[in-house]
Amino acid sequence: MSKYNQIYNDLLTSITTERLERGARLPSETELMDSYQASRGTVRKAIEQLQERGFAQKIHGKGTFVLSTSPIEFQLGGIVSFQETYPRLGDDVSTDVVEFTQLRWKAPCSSTSRPPPAARSHASSGSGESMANG
Repeated sequence: MSKYNQIYNDLLTSITTERLERGARLPSETELMDSYQASRGTVRKAIEQLQERGFAQKIHGKGTFVLSTSPIEFQLGGIVSFQETYPRLGDDVSTDVVEFTQLRWKAPCSSTSRPPPAARSHASSGSGESMANG
C-alpha cells in the first residue's frame, strides 16, 4: 500500500469511527509528515483524497476540518437540486433570491439561416487581410 493511501485510510478511519467528529481539525501537514515520515506532497495527496470524497475541507491559513463522517453521495442519474440533497447531510438549507431580472426572449436562428451579408463580407475580408499582413 502506498504511503498516501496509508495516511488517507488512517484519517478516514478516524473520521468514520467519529474519533474525529464533524468540525474537528485534522492534524497539520507538518504533524502528519512527522508521524508518517512522509513528504509534504504525499500528505497533501492523502488530504486531497479526503476532500474529493467530501470528508474534509481545507481552509487556507486555518487547517483541514472534518465535513462529514459519511461520504457525500452525488446522484448522477437525474436532476436533483442542492436543496433536495443537503438535508441528508444533517443541516438545514434555505434559498434567498438576491436578484431577479426578467430577460426578453429572442427567437432562435433557424439552422438554414445565414449571417447578414455584412457579417459574411467582413469575415471573408478579415481572412484576406490577415494573409496580406502575415
